[in-house]
This record gives sequence, C-alpha cells and structure tokens, in this order.
Amino acid sequence: MMLKQNSRWRKILLLLVLLFHVIVAKISSHRQLQEDEEQHQHKEESKRLPPTSYISENMPLLQLYIGNPAQQRTLAVSTSGDYTALPCQDCTSCDKSRNPTLEFYQFSQSTSFQRFVGCEDCSIGTSCFKDNPEFLCMVGKSRYDKSSWSGYEVKDYALAIINGGGERQEREEKEEESMSSIVGTDAAVQYGFELNFVCQTTTRGYYNHVMDGLLGLSYAPTSFLRQIYAAGRLDRPIFSICFLPQQEQQNHNNNNNEEERVKSKQ
Repeated sequence: MMLKQNSRWRKILLLLVLLFHVIVAKISSHRQLQEDEEQHQHKEESKRLPPTSYISENMPLLQLYIGNPAQQRTLAVSTSGDYTALPCQDCTSCDKSRNPTLEFYQFSQSTSFQRFVGCEDCSIGTSCFKDNPEFLCMVGKSRYDKSSWSGYEVKDYALAIINGGGERQEREEKEEESMSSIVGTDAAVQYGFELNFVCQTTTRGYYNHVMDGLLGLSYAPTSFLRQIYAAGRLDRPIFSICFLPQQEQQNHNNNNNEEERVKSKQ
C-alpha cells in the first residue's frame, strides 16, 4: 500500500516539475519575442528618420541658458510645441548613442532648480501622481511615426540670447562672445525669467535626434513663447523665423563643417 502511494506522489511531483519547465520555457520565449519586436521597431524607426546631421542642419535652433550658474543648451525650435522639454541628468531611457552631442541638464548643479510639490503646481495638460513626488506632474508627446517623449514638469531660470541683424560673420562673433560670457554665471537669474519646462525621462525615435531638446513656441500657456510674454520679456506674444536661401544655407553648413575639421586637426 505504501509503495503505491509513494509511486503516485512521485508521478505527481514529476508532472509538477514538467509543468514548471513548460511555464519557464513559455515565459522565456515570450520575452525573446518582445526583445525581437523592440529591435525590429528600432530598425524601422532608423529607416524612417533622416540622419542626425540632416535634422540638425535643417531646423531652427536656439541657444538657451538655464539655471544658476547657467548651463548652455541648444534646443530645436518647435513652432507647434506646447512645452520646452530636454533630457535631465536622471533620464535613464534617453538614447545618447543616437545623438553623441546630446547634453543632459545637470539640475543638481543649479541652486535655482525647483521640483513641484503639489498637484496645484501642475500646468494644464499634465497628469499629477501624488504617490511619486519626484515625478509629480507628468506629461508626454507622440508623433505619427511612433516617436515619443515623456517627462515631469519642473522650474528654473532661463535666458535666451538672440542676435539679429548685421553681417553673418559679425553676428556669429557676437553670439560666440555672448555664449562664452554667460555660461557659469547668474545671468539667467538676473536677466531671464522662471520657466516651467519638462525634464524628459524617455525619448524615442525622432526625439533622439533633436539636439539637446525642444523649445515650444505654440500659443499654449505652457509654451516658451507664452511664458516669456507673461514674464514681461516680450511686448507681444509673437515671433518670426528667418529662412536662408538654400544655396546660402548650404555654403554656411559647408563652412561650419570645414571649421570643425580644422579644429579637430589642431
């Protein structure tokens, strides 16, 4: 009698072991399929997107100085963007390999950086997560090609320097002089304004290629345009962008590339 019971328990135990191995095999297979699908999606995204150099050279850019002391970031202007968004030091899912020049905003080095402490601080259009105080006011953006970004809303002082008019060489010399004299100073606090912006926690597809982030110029109250106007730094909430003739733009890009090659050899 005892032998029959032991034999029955051994069979049950064997069946349980086999069932366990089947479940583990299915989970491993499912994970492998997910990884293969993600790799396939990344390859498809790379095929759809133009090269990073093309994106950088064919979009309006603006130099923004954020924090105290000021850090310089080159942001791509988005005329339909509702937010200014850039990757911060805690972005673990921002793919720097696709944009080697990408600079993360080091908010721990800014004495004027502010996280939001209550849902009442969140802007319209953001989602408040009370259980996650470090990432309280969350927001995201997606495109038709499955490119996307997400992040949390924060605040710091910002200053934009725009030199218009005059000859190109003279303008560029002034810009370089301005940039070198602002970085590391309190100029953003003295001459800028408090900007609500988004610290990105994830970027995907197109948004991995847009310099150091995006500067939104839509008419939404969260855009850079409306905020700088509300701070009294603009007389009217309007802007304009000057596009160079194609040949002049190509000559400008070629000159910049040649200068970079000369610098790399020195």
